[in-house]
Amino acid sequence: MEFVWNGKPVTLVGDSSLASQSLSLYRILALVQKADIAEFFAITHSSPAPRSELDSMFPGDLPILFTDLLKRFVAIFAQPTGLPPHRSVDHRIHLIEGSKPVNVRPYRYPQFQKVEMEKLVKEMLDQGIITPSHAGYVLNTVLAPLLGLPLNTQAASEAKKVLVSSLPTIENIWLKRDGQFLLGSFRPSIADLSLISDEKDHDRIIGPYKKVQEWIESTKNATKPHFD
Repeated sequence: MEFVWNGKPVTLVGDSSLASQSLSLYRILALVQKADIAEFFAITHSSPAPRSELDSMFPGDLPILFTDLLKRFVAIFAQPTGLPPHRSVDHRIHLIEGSKPVNVRPYRYPQFQKVEMEKLVKEMLDQGIITPSHAGYVLNTVLAPLLGLPLNTQAASEAKKVLVSSLPTIENIWLKRDGQFLLGSFRPSIADLSLISDEKDHDRIIGPYKKVQEWIESTKNATKPHFD
C-alpha cells in the first residue's frame, strides 16, 4: 500500500515470514498435547438474524440475555384491558393499626388532578369496569314526586335509554350463565332489577323479557315474609 505522508511517498510491505500456514488435524492435536497453543480464533460468515416485531419494543443496546428475558415475558408489558384475575389471596392494602381511613372529599383534591381523574373514569367506562348509573330513571319518575323534588325529564329519558338497552344483556347473561351481574353474582340481584320500581312502567319496559319477570316474581315471593 502506497500513500503520501508529510510530502513524502510511503510504501507499506507485509512481512512474508508472518504468513499463516494451513495445519492438519494431527498437527493441531500435537500442539494441544504439548500446550503450545495459547488461544484459538475463528472467523466465520453468518447472516444477521431476522428482526421481529418485538425487537422494536426494546432498546437495541441491551445485552442479548436481557432482550431474550423481556421477549419471554412480553405479555407483562401489554396494556391491561380489565380487572386482574382472582387469586387465592387477593391484594389488600394493610393499614397501620390505629391509623384513620382515608377521607378526602372530592372538592378537596387539587385542581390539577381533575383532568387525570376524569381520564381514569373514562378508561374504566370504556373497559366496562364501571357502568353508567340507571338510578336517574327511578329518581326522576318515582322518587322525585315523593320527595317534592323537581323532575328532570331529560335525565329520565337518557337513563331510560340506558336501562332498556341493558335488559337484553341481563337476560342473555342469565340464560347462558356465563357472566356476572352488578354484585358479582351469576343471577340478577336486587341491585340489577330494583331500578324498575314504577308499576305503570313495569310491564311496558320488561314485558318482553319473560325470564327476568319470572326471577322478579320469585324474588318477591321469597322476600315477602320479611318485607310485609
